[in-house]
Parts: sequence; C-alpha cells; structure tokens
Amino acid sequence: MSFSTVTTRTARKEHKCEFCGKPIAKGESYQSVFIANEGSAYSYKLHMFCDDICNTEAREADEYSTLDFLFDCARDRVTYVKDNADMADYYGVTEEQISFLFGEVAA
Repeated sequence: MSFSTVTTRTARKEHKCEFCGKPIAKGESYQSVFIANEGSAYSYKLHMFCDDICNTEAREADEYSTLDFLFDCARDRVTYVKDNADMADYYGVTEEQISFLFGEVAA
C-alpha cells in the first residue's frame, strides 16, 4: 500500500529545498510532501517553482524508480532549456524558473 500528501505551507523557519538545495526563507510558501510506499516513508520540502518543474517532469513519464531519478531528470530538463531557450515553451520551463535556479536568464 502506498499514499502521499502534498501540503502548501508557509515556512516558520528556514528550510532547504530538496530539489535545488537553496534555502526556503522564513515566510516563504513551499510544498511539503510526505510519501509512504511499501513500508518506507519519507518527506521533503520544495520551493513552489521547484515543485512546478518536478510536476511537469513527472506528468510526462509513466513512472520513476526513485525520487532522486525524478529530480535528476527535472534538473536535466531545466539545464537543457537554459542552454536552448527556444525550447522553453515545449518543455514548460519559464525564464523566471531558470533565473531563480541559475541566477540568469536563458540564452
């Protein structure tokens, strides 16, 4: 049996985003995710932008073997779009997301 919950929260203290590794600032909205699957349970926190990127990646694939693999694929997608700005609409990545993650706008 497996289940998951996703809750939008406001940070009461600083947290670390599991996707990009940057801080989630106190007062910032973020996604809190809890997953229980086959006897294991884990939770993680994501910036709202990072959650959007991961959700886009997850919708386009049938299944990911691990959360780390999903994150790696989503990072690859954003990096590719960063270097190929004409593909942003196709891959569903915005300039604002690229700027947030890399500190620069797509080429």
